Amino acid sequence: MESYWKTWEELALLSSHKKIVLYGRSEDWVPKIMRKIKLPVCIIDKNTIYEDTKYKGVDVVGPEDLLKMVRDDIYIIITSGVYEGIVKFLMDNGYMPGEDFCCSPEMKDYSLLEEIRNYEQEIMYLVQTIMIVII
Repeated sequence: MESYWKTWEELALLSSHKKIVLYGRSEDWVPKIMRKIKLPVCIIDKNTIYEDTKYKGVDVVGPEDLLKMVRDDIYIIITSGVYEGIVKFLMDNGYMPGEDFCCSPEMKDYSLLEEIRNYEQEIMYLVQTIMIVII
């Protein structure tokens, strides 16, 4: 399985002949990525509060609308901090990581930081006492 983490260069190549779809109406990630890509055709978000609205001039629609799109015509860029669930949803619906979608390259450092924050490990250490006797 190809990775859903791509560089900006890989993303540009993979999406060059396709329409861009963002998945996740994030106040943080969407503006960051929109500075570096062509205008997306829509933003997918499962929060019904955003459905049938516009964000940054782009239509926001629900996940069911994504499933109606022609897969070969689009490339999906995940722009949500809760990307694991989106990756699962996309894969469950036949989308291939890397080939059909990726996470925003901006999010790679965030994901690594989250791994560190959530890392649980028990640390054991040995304290050795040295006693010097002066006679």
